[in-house]
Amino acid sequence: MEATAQAEKERIVKLLVQEVVVGPDSLLIRLRLHGLNSLVAELTGDGQAEGAGGHVLPGKDGQTVDIRVPMEFKTRSGRKEIILPPNAEAEPKPEPNQPLVLALARAYRWQRMIDSGEVPGMEAIADRFGVNRTYVARMLQLTSLAPAFAQAILAGKEPSGMSLAKLRDGAPVTWDEQRRLWLRG
Repeated sequence: MEATAQAEKERIVKLLVQEVVVGPDSLLIRLRLHGLNSLVAELTGDGQAEGAGGHVLPGKDGQTVDIRVPMEFKTRSGRKEIILPPNAEAEPKPEPNQPLVLALARAYRWQRMIDSGEVPGMEAIADRFGVNRTYVARMLQLTSLAPAFAQAILAGKEPSGMSLAKLRDGAPVTWDEQRRLWLRG
């Protein structure tokens, strides 16, 4: 039964969809007008597309109907996400990038341990947590991120494509430069 339902879904998609075009700021779905009319006629059972009580407006070529959905494409943790514009009805809540959040938490914890005197320095942290001193030093650099940028990471609003490697290896030193590069808009 499931195979039949799946085959029917595939048939309908092939009948309706001419192409899907992913642009830099939108998704275009081009539907075949003939396919829409055929489907309506099939559903009404009378062979008349007008029997559904409405008309489908054709696209520029008279053969298709274009549906354009504005959206933003963002890369997070190597995954592609689709973010709808702010005025869209269903606005997704961004989820924090867990590796970045964990790295920030670890960096601030380690810095507090040093500041409070719980450990004498990076070497003691490396020994306690079984990591090398260089790793500890790179992680501690995250405590120098601009507060606004750290908050953006915690809220899941970091720039597209931001990763722990990019933060550790290429973070600008000044907060102004970090805001300029990473908090546009």
